[in-house]
Amino acid sequence: MAQAKKLVEGYLLRAAHRSDIFAHILIWHLQGESCKTETGKESMEKDTTVALMSQAMAEQMEELRSMERRLGHVNKQLKIKVSFKLSLQESRRTGV
Repeated sequence: MAQAKKLVEGYLLRAAHRSDIFAHILIWHLQGESCKTETGKESMEKDTTVALMSQAMAEQMEELRSMERRLGHVNKQLKIKVSFKLSLQESRRTGV
């Protein structure tokens, strides 16, 4: 039973690393889950799982922000290149 829990936890962590939306939904459900018959050990395991999922989601969001910054910089460079090429073409057409 403990091995099955670890397998499920590992699967959920891998899935959360792949999908930002999945991680968010999973954390939302785990935090909102309440069970009156939870023992102290089960509660601690749940808290650990939520913490791991939260950490995975935070890491994923940081990677996405970093990628977004890099792509924004590349996008600016491409816009400058395109506008420069267009101005060269226009100057050639006008014969300047």
